[in-house]
Amino acid sequence: MRNTVILLAALAIGGTGCDRLRNERTPAPIETPPPQLDAAQIGAVVRVDMGGKFRGAGVAVDPRYVITALGNLDEWEFHRRLATLGAERVPAKIVAVDKARGLALIKADRPLPRHATLAHDAPADRAPAVIVAFADLESEPPIVELRMLPASIDRAHYSAETTGDMVLEDAMQVSSPQAGDIRRRGAAVFDPATGRLAGMTVGAMLERSHSSSPFIAVSAKTLRAFLKANGVPSP
Repeated sequence: MRNTVILLAALAIGGTGCDRLRNERTPAPIETPPPQLDAAQIGAVVRVDMGGKFRGAGVAVDPRYVITALGNLDEWEFHRRLATLGAERVPAKIVAVDKARGLALIKADRPLPRHATLAHDAPADRAPAVIVAFADLESEPPIVELRMLPASIDRAHYSAETTGDMVLEDAMQVSSPQAGDIRRRGAAVFDPATGRLAGMTVGAMLERSHSSSPFIAVSAKTLRAFLKANGVPSP
């Protein structure tokens, strides 16, 4: 009799505990919107073509200068080859390389409309980032598409030794779940909190098509030193 009274009381206030759990809906997960950049920063990332062939991304860091990853240009005699920049195919020429850090500096024949500003401070580990790069679509005719990817700075001070000539004493490890969709080398790594360029990718932990393994990126500090060594004021 006592159990019957308890059951009736539970039903009177809205059913048993099992019923209430069954009727409660699981709240929808709150989706954090991806970090945003303004048009000026996005427009600083330009396509680099050589010999009529799309080679990868570069980042304008001055109205006349673009930095790209040396690995984008590994088939060419760097100082003797011409390039074009952006969708407008602005004529340009490679004027300096840093093989140890995987960088190349390209000078445009005329000013580019937008350029990025370099960060002054290193980002924190696990800080959010935005990667801006090009996807090379498997289409006919061939198409490249500018994309923004949400990312994170896994390690802001990733120091490692390579079996080659690369120097990674001031590198960053950056990851994005969508990394396999883009051309990695030359991709810009932006700090969404400031809109400044935190670094540029020069390689990946695993070199395989469509892999989402983490990027290896040189820092803004390294980019600034590269510009200074070649007489270019850093923004």
